[in-house]
Amino acid sequence: MSRRAGRGPNGPGRGGRPSLPEGSGDQVEGSGLPGVGASGPPVVGAGEHSSAALAAGQFPTHPCPVGGLRVDGLRLEGGIELVHDLSLTLAPGEALGIVGESGSGKSLTLRAIMDLLPRGITRTAGRIEIGGRAGMIFQDPLSSLDPMMTVGRQVAEVCWVRSGASRQDSRARVRELFGSVRLPQPEVLATRYPHQLSGGQRQRVLLALALAGDPDILLCDEPTTALDVTVQREVLALLADLRTSRGMSLLFVSHDLAVVSQVCDRVVVLREGRVIEQASTRQIVTAPTEDYTRQLVEAVLPLPPLAPIAGAADV
Repeated sequence: MSRRAGRGPNGPGRGGRPSLPEGSGDQVEGSGLPGVGASGPPVVGAGEHSSAALAAGQFPTHPCPVGGLRVDGLRLEGGIELVHDLSLTLAPGEALGIVGESGSGKSLTLRAIMDLLPRGITRTAGRIEIGGRAGMIFQDPLSSLDPMMTVGRQVAEVCWVRSGASRQDSRARVRELFGSVRLPQPEVLATRYPHQLSGGQRQRVLLALALAGDPDILLCDEPTTALDVTVQREVLALLADLRTSRGMSLLFVSHDLAVVSQVCDRVVVLREGRVIEQASTRQIVTAPTEDYTRQLVEAVLPLPPLAPIAGAADV
Protein backbone atom coordinates (compact mmCIF):
# COMPACT_ATOMS: atom_id res chain seq x y z
CA MET A 1 0.00 0.00 0.00
CA SER A 2 1.39 3.39 -0.96
CA ARG A 3 0.35 7.01 -0.84
CA ARG A 4 1.71 10.04 -2.61
CA ALA A 5 0.80 13.04 -0.42
CA GLY A 6 -1.51 14.12 2.40
CA ARG A 7 -4.75 16.03 2.42
CA GLY A 8 -7.02 17.67 4.95
CA PRO A 9 -10.18 16.19 6.46
CA ASN A 10 -12.29 17.93 3.82
CA GLY A 11 -10.17 16.85 0.84
CA PRO A 12 -11.46 14.75 -2.07
CA GLY A 13 -12.13 11.05 -1.66
CA ARG A 14 -9.61 8.47 -2.72
CA GLY A 15 -11.28 8.12 -6.11
CA GLY A 16 -10.81 11.83 -6.78
CA ARG A 17 -7.23 12.18 -5.62
CA PRO A 18 -5.36 14.73 -7.75
CA SER A 19 -2.06 13.81 -9.36
CA LEU A 20 0.87 15.43 -7.60
CA PRO A 21 4.53 15.72 -8.53
CA GLU A 22 6.89 13.59 -6.52
CA GLY A 23 8.33 15.27 -3.45
CA SER A 24 5.84 18.12 -3.66
CA GLY A 25 5.02 17.82 0.05
CA ASP A 26 1.74 19.59 -0.53
CA GLN A 27 0.12 21.22 2.49
CA VAL A 28 -3.31 19.90 3.26
CA GLU A 29 -6.38 21.69 4.42
CA GLY A 30 -7.03 21.63 8.15
CA SER A 31 -6.29 23.46 11.37
CA GLY A 32 -2.86 24.02 12.88
CA LEU A 33 0.49 25.09 11.52
CA PRO A 34 3.00 22.94 9.66
CA GLY A 35 5.98 21.56 11.50
CA VAL A 36 6.45 20.29 15.02
CA GLY A 37 3.92 21.28 17.67
CA ALA A 38 4.82 23.61 20.52
CA SER A 39 4.90 20.63 22.89
CA GLY A 40 7.57 18.82 20.88
CA PRO A 41 11.30 19.42 20.47
CA PRO A 42 12.89 20.67 17.27
CA VAL A 43 14.01 17.83 15.03
CA VAL A 44 17.50 17.56 13.60
CA GLY A 45 17.26 17.50 9.82
CA ALA A 46 13.82 19.09 9.62
CA GLY A 47 15.22 22.59 9.15
CA GLU A 48 17.23 25.21 10.96
CA HIS A 49 14.78 26.39 13.58
CA SER A 50 15.68 27.25 17.15
CA SER A 51 13.65 26.14 20.17
CA ALA A 52 12.76 29.77 20.83
CA ALA A 53 11.39 30.19 17.30
CA LEU A 54 9.30 27.07 17.62
CA ALA A 55 7.94 28.16 20.99
CA ALA A 56 7.03 31.54 19.50
CA GLY A 57 4.99 29.84 16.79
CA GLN A 58 7.43 30.59 13.96
CA PHE A 59 6.98 27.22 12.28
CA PRO A 60 8.65 26.22 9.01
CA THR A 61 6.58 27.03 5.94
CA HIS A 62 8.83 25.47 3.27
CA PRO A 63 7.62 22.32 1.48
CA CYS A 64 8.21 19.07 3.29
CA PRO A 65 11.48 17.56 1.96
CA VAL A 66 11.45 14.19 0.21
CA GLY A 67 11.47 11.52 2.89
CA GLY A 68 10.11 13.92 5.49
CA LEU A 69 6.76 13.89 7.28
CA ARG A 70 4.92 16.50 9.32
CA VAL A 71 1.78 15.92 11.35
CA ASP A 72 0.37 18.85 13.29
CA GLY A 73 -2.73 19.11 15.42
CA LEU A 74 -4.20 15.77 14.32
CA ARG A 75 -7.59 14.98 15.83
CA LEU A 76 -9.54 11.80 15.14
CA GLU A 77 -13.06 11.05 16.27
CA GLY A 78 -15.29 7.99 16.31
CA GLY A 79 -18.18 8.92 18.56
CA ILE A 80 -15.60 10.28 20.99
CA GLU A 81 -12.26 11.93 20.33
CA LEU A 82 -9.66 9.19 19.94
CA VAL A 83 -6.55 11.17 19.02
CA HIS A 84 -6.05 14.58 20.62
CA ASP A 85 -4.00 17.31 18.94
CA LEU A 86 -1.15 14.98 17.94
CA SER A 87 1.96 16.51 16.39
CA LEU A 88 5.16 14.87 15.21
CA THR A 89 7.86 15.24 12.58
CA LEU A 90 10.01 12.74 10.72
CA ALA A 91 13.22 13.94 9.13
CA PRO A 92 14.49 12.42 5.84
CA GLY A 93 16.32 9.17 6.58
CA GLU A 94 15.22 9.11 10.21
CA ALA A 95 13.56 6.21 12.03
CA LEU A 96 10.84 7.35 14.43
CA GLY A 97 8.99 4.99 16.77
CA ILE A 98 5.50 5.44 18.16
CA VAL A 99 4.95 3.36 21.27
CA GLY A 100 2.03 2.94 23.64
CA GLU A 101 -0.48 0.47 24.99
CA SER A 102 -3.38 -0.93 22.97
CA GLY A 103 -5.96 1.75 22.22
CA SER A 104 -3.50 4.64 22.50
CA GLY A 105 -4.04 5.73 18.88
CA LYS A 106 -0.84 4.40 17.32
CA SER A 107 -2.36 2.51 14.40
CA LEU A 108 -5.05 5.14 13.83
CA THR A 109 -2.33 7.74 13.43
CA LEU A 110 -0.65 5.69 10.68
CA ARG A 111 -3.97 5.08 8.95
CA ALA A 112 -4.74 8.80 9.05
CA ILE A 113 -1.40 9.52 7.38
CA MET A 114 -2.24 6.98 4.65
CA ASP A 115 -5.86 8.17 4.35
CA LEU A 116 -7.07 4.69 5.28
CA LEU A 117 -9.12 5.35 8.39
CA PRO A 118 -11.68 2.67 9.30
CA ARG A 119 -15.34 3.35 8.66
CA GLY A 120 -16.79 5.51 11.41
CA ILE A 121 -13.48 7.23 12.22
CA THR A 122 -13.02 10.75 10.86
CA ARG A 123 -10.25 13.30 10.91
CA THR A 124 -11.73 16.50 12.29
CA ALA A 125 -8.61 18.64 12.39
CA GLY A 126 -4.92 18.61 11.65
CA ARG A 127 -2.42 18.98 8.88
CA ILE A 128 -0.39 16.18 7.31
CA GLU A 129 2.48 16.80 4.91
CA ILE A 130 4.28 13.95 3.17
CA GLY A 131 7.51 14.45 1.24
CA GLY A 132 7.39 11.98 -1.64
CA ARG A 133 5.77 8.55 -1.54
CA ALA A 134 4.70 6.65 1.56
CA GLY A 135 4.25 2.88 1.77
CA MET A 136 2.79 0.87 4.63
CA ILE A 137 3.19 -2.59 6.14
CA PHE A 138 0.13 -3.78 8.04
CA GLN A 139 0.03 -5.80 11.22
CA ASP A 140 -1.69 -8.96 9.97
CA PRO A 141 -0.29 -10.16 6.62
CA LEU A 142 -2.77 -13.01 6.26
CA SER A 143 -5.76 -10.64 6.25
CA SER A 144 -3.90 -8.02 4.20
CA LEU A 145 -3.06 -10.33 1.29
CA ASP A 146 -5.61 -11.56 -1.25
CA PRO A 147 -6.20 -15.28 -0.52
CA MET A 148 -7.34 -15.90 -4.12
CA MET A 149 -4.15 -14.66 -5.80
CA THR A 150 -0.61 -15.93 -5.70
CA VAL A 151 1.72 -13.62 -3.81
CA GLY A 152 3.85 -13.12 -6.92
CA ARG A 153 0.87 -11.90 -8.92
CA GLN A 154 -0.10 -9.49 -6.15
CA VAL A 155 3.34 -7.89 -6.11
CA ALA A 156 3.52 -7.89 -9.92
CA GLU A 157 0.22 -6.00 -10.05
CA VAL A 158 1.71 -3.22 -7.92
CA CYS A 159 4.78 -3.11 -10.20
CA TRP A 160 2.54 -2.79 -13.24
CA VAL A 161 0.43 -0.01 -11.71
CA ARG A 162 3.52 1.79 -10.43
CA SER A 163 5.56 1.79 -13.65
CA GLY A 164 3.43 0.31 -16.44
CA ALA A 165 6.01 -2.46 -16.83
CA SER A 166 5.31 -5.41 -19.10
CA ARG A 167 4.29 -8.77 -17.66
CA GLN A 168 7.79 -10.13 -18.16
CA ASP A 169 9.44 -7.10 -16.56
CA SER A 170 6.97 -7.22 -13.66
CA ARG A 171 7.84 -10.85 -13.00
CA ALA A 172 11.54 -10.01 -13.03
CA ARG A 173 10.84 -7.16 -10.60
CA VAL A 174 8.97 -9.56 -8.30
CA ARG A 175 11.99 -11.87 -8.19
CA GLU A 176 14.21 -8.88 -7.44
CA LEU A 177 11.95 -7.65 -4.64
CA PHE A 178 11.59 -11.11 -3.11
CA GLY A 179 15.36 -11.41 -3.14
CA SER A 180 15.76 -8.00 -1.49
CA VAL A 181 13.53 -9.07 1.43
CA ARG A 182 15.48 -12.33 1.71
CA LEU A 183 12.78 -14.75 0.63
CA PRO A 184 14.34 -18.07 -0.42
CA GLN A 185 13.61 -19.46 -3.88
CA PRO A 186 11.75 -16.37 -5.16
CA GLU A 187 10.55 -18.11 -8.32
CA VAL A 188 8.91 -20.90 -6.31
CA LEU A 189 7.41 -18.69 -3.59
CA ALA A 190 5.93 -16.35 -6.20
CA THR A 191 3.62 -19.16 -7.34
CA ARG A 192 2.22 -19.81 -3.87
CA TYR A 193 -0.85 -18.46 -2.12
CA PRO A 194 -0.68 -16.63 1.24
CA HIS A 195 -1.94 -19.61 3.27
CA GLN A 196 0.92 -21.71 1.89
CA LEU A 197 3.57 -19.44 3.45
CA SER A 198 4.81 -19.10 7.01
CA GLY A 199 4.04 -16.00 9.05
CA GLY A 200 7.53 -14.63 8.52
CA GLN A 201 7.34 -15.24 4.77
CA ARG A 202 3.96 -13.49 4.53
CA GLN A 203 5.35 -10.49 6.39
CA ARG A 204 8.25 -10.31 3.94
CA VAL A 205 5.79 -10.46 1.03
CA LEU A 206 3.98 -7.45 2.55
CA LEU A 207 7.30 -5.67 2.78
CA ALA A 208 7.98 -6.47 -0.88
CA LEU A 209 4.53 -5.07 -1.75
CA ALA A 210 5.36 -1.83 0.03
CA LEU A 211 8.79 -1.60 -1.62
CA ALA A 212 7.26 -2.16 -5.06
CA GLY A 213 5.98 1.42 -4.88
CA ASP A 214 9.54 2.76 -4.26
CA PRO A 215 8.51 4.59 -1.07
CA ASP A 216 10.48 7.44 0.43
CA ILE A 217 8.80 6.77 3.78
CA LEU A 218 7.86 3.33 5.11
CA LEU A 219 5.12 3.11 7.74
CA CYS A 220 5.16 -0.07 9.82
CA ASP A 221 2.13 -1.00 11.91
CA GLU A 222 3.38 -3.57 14.44
CA PRO A 223 4.96 -5.71 11.71
CA THR A 224 6.58 -8.16 14.13
CA THR A 225 3.78 -8.71 16.67
CA ALA A 226 2.66 -12.11 15.34
CA LEU A 227 6.19 -13.44 14.76
CA ASP A 228 8.34 -15.57 17.01
CA VAL A 229 11.43 -14.00 18.54
CA THR A 230 13.90 -15.40 15.99
CA VAL A 231 11.90 -14.30 12.95
CA GLN A 232 11.16 -10.98 14.65
CA ARG A 233 14.87 -10.26 14.95
CA GLU A 234 15.42 -11.16 11.29
CA VAL A 235 12.64 -8.82 10.13
CA LEU A 236 13.96 -5.96 12.27
CA ALA A 237 17.47 -6.44 10.87
CA LEU A 238 16.00 -6.50 7.35
CA LEU A 239 14.13 -3.23 7.93
CA ALA A 240 17.29 -1.59 9.25
CA ASP A 241 19.29 -2.77 6.22
CA LEU A 242 16.63 -1.63 3.74
CA ARG A 243 16.39 1.75 5.43
CA THR A 244 20.14 2.22 4.97
CA SER A 245 20.44 0.81 1.45
CA ARG A 246 17.38 2.63 0.07
CA GLY A 247 17.70 5.83 2.08
CA MET A 248 14.14 5.49 3.37
CA SER A 249 12.62 7.14 6.39
CA LEU A 250 10.86 4.81 8.83
CA LEU A 251 7.80 5.38 11.03
CA PHE A 252 7.49 2.32 13.25
CA VAL A 253 4.53 1.59 15.55
CA SER A 254 4.62 -0.98 18.34
CA HIS A 255 3.41 -1.59 21.87
CA ASP A 256 6.84 -3.11 22.60
CA LEU A 257 9.43 -0.53 23.57
CA ALA A 258 12.19 -3.15 23.32
CA VAL A 259 11.38 -3.68 19.64
CA VAL A 260 11.16 0.05 18.90
CA SER A 261 14.48 0.73 20.61
CA GLN A 262 16.25 -1.66 18.22
CA VAL A 263 15.35 0.22 15.04
CA CYS A 264 14.42 3.82 15.91
CA ASP A 265 16.44 6.99 16.49
CA ARG A 266 13.63 8.77 18.35
CA VAL A 267 10.48 7.68 20.16
CA VAL A 268 7.06 9.26 20.60
CA VAL A 269 5.08 7.89 23.55
CA LEU A 270 1.28 7.88 23.22
CA ARG A 271 -1.33 7.35 25.89
CA GLU A 272 -5.08 7.62 25.29
CA GLY A 273 -4.48 9.48 22.04
CA ARG A 274 -2.11 12.07 23.49
CA VAL A 275 1.64 12.53 23.13
CA ILE A 276 3.06 12.00 26.61
CA GLU A 277 6.74 12.31 25.79
CA GLN A 278 9.05 12.37 22.80
CA ALA A 279 12.83 12.26 22.82
CA SER A 280 15.80 10.31 21.52
CA THR A 281 15.60 6.56 22.01
CA ARG A 282 18.52 6.66 24.41
CA GLN A 283 16.83 9.28 26.59
CA ILE A 284 13.50 7.44 26.57
CA VAL A 285 15.14 4.18 27.60
CA THR A 286 17.67 5.52 30.12
CA ALA A 287 16.16 8.74 31.49
CA PRO A 288 12.40 9.05 30.82
CA THR A 289 10.75 12.11 32.31
CA GLU A 290 7.14 10.86 32.55
CA ASP A 291 5.83 8.21 34.93
CA TYR A 292 3.97 6.41 32.13
CA THR A 293 7.14 6.15 30.07
CA ARG A 294 8.96 4.73 33.07
CA GLN A 295 6.25 2.08 33.36
CA LEU A 296 6.80 1.12 29.73
CA VAL A 297 10.54 0.84 30.31
CA GLU A 298 10.05 -1.24 33.45
CA ALA A 299 7.66 -3.53 31.57
CA VAL A 300 10.55 -4.73 29.40
CA LEU A 301 11.53 -7.79 31.40
CA PRO A 302 15.20 -8.84 31.48
CA LEU A 303 16.01 -12.46 30.75
CA PRO A 304 16.34 -14.48 33.99
CA PRO A 305 19.61 -16.28 34.70
CA LEU A 306 19.68 -19.68 33.03
CA ALA A 307 19.51 -22.66 35.38
CA PRO A 308 22.13 -25.37 34.72
CA ILE A 309 20.83 -28.32 32.75
CA ALA A 310 21.44 -31.68 34.36
CA GLY A 311 23.97 -33.72 32.42
CA ALA A 312 25.03 -30.81 30.19
CA ALA A 313 28.76 -30.41 29.57
CA ASP A 314 30.46 -27.30 30.91
CA VAL A 315 31.01 -24.66 28.23
